[in-house]
Amino acid sequence: MHVKNNSYTNIILMGVQHGFHLPGTSCVNKEVYFLKHKLMKIVKPFKLATLLKFERKKEHFTRHGMHLNATGKASAAKLIFD
Repeated sequence: MHVKNNSYTNIILMGVQHGFHLPGTSCVNKEVYFLKHKLMKIVKPFKLATLLKFERKKEHFTRHGMHLNATGKASAAKLIFD
């Protein structure tokens, strides 16, 4: 489903996370930063779409840093619920 074609369903998007295994100055993390800002601009005009502002911490992710662990999932679920 595309956000712009949606007129009935709430859509919650979770932004891209930077790589915790990479230095903050890495080219990958710089691209993630720019992608986050692009996503915010794209989502802003759509009333039923929300970009979840989930403060990501290293302790929210599994050891390899790619997926949310139980703590991270609970934090994300709480934000959606609220």
